[in-house]
Amino acid sequence: MSEKKQTLLTREIYDWVTSMECARVGKNPDHIYFYCKGRKGTISFYEGYIIELVVEDTGTGETPFYIHFAIQDIQETKENVEIFFQFLERKEEKRAVLDVSALRQTRPLRLLVSCSCGITSSYFALLMQEALDRAGAQIKASAVCYTDVEKVQEEYDHILLAPQISYMLPEFQKRYGNKVLAIDMVDFASRNVEHVLNTITQKRYTATLHAFGKVPCPQALK
Repeated sequence: MSEKKQTLLTREIYDWVTSMECARVGKNPDHIYFYCKGRKGTISFYEGYIIELVVEDTGTGETPFYIHFAIQDIQETKENVEIFFQFLERKEEKRAVLDVSALRQTRPLRLLVSCSCGITSSYFALLMQEALDRAGAQIKASAVCYTDVEKVQEEYDHILLAPQISYMLPEFQKRYGNKVLAIDMVDFASRNVEHVLNTITQKRYTATLHAFGKVPCPQALK
């Protein structure tokens, strides 16, 4: 994408955000604040056409939601901002409970998390590994920048793309097949590694059943 187009897209997103009635533009106009039910949401714009979405609990000071990404597409960026607002308005977080039994029954796996620079994906992979170790699962999680995936992809069973590069999913699946998955934005921003791991386990379970000509039983009938 040309620099001129990215500049126009960024300006359109900035104007859209600041035009909202509940928006409070800070002393630094690159930071826009929103308040809701004991939470403060901040949308910040940085050089390099980067937008940052943060939700802070004003009571505890904790940050239950954090993500940043380059503005590449107007629709995708607006959808991400809408997801940010939905999280901001939640009364409480919906955390998944790790399916320890299923993880322990899964054969040894290697998971690779990738994002635009490898920093946030490294932290996410670390949290995944901590959860896996607590569960006693034979699964290892690592992370790399997306530009290094080609060098190591053969060593991994699944490649998990962070939301920052989810637009590259079709390209990566064309190269490496169905072992490439996109991490849900809310799961990534809220560090809900449990839900991501449960999703991977369920996908593998379903794929195994289909391989033997079986169809998984609906959850409601279990």
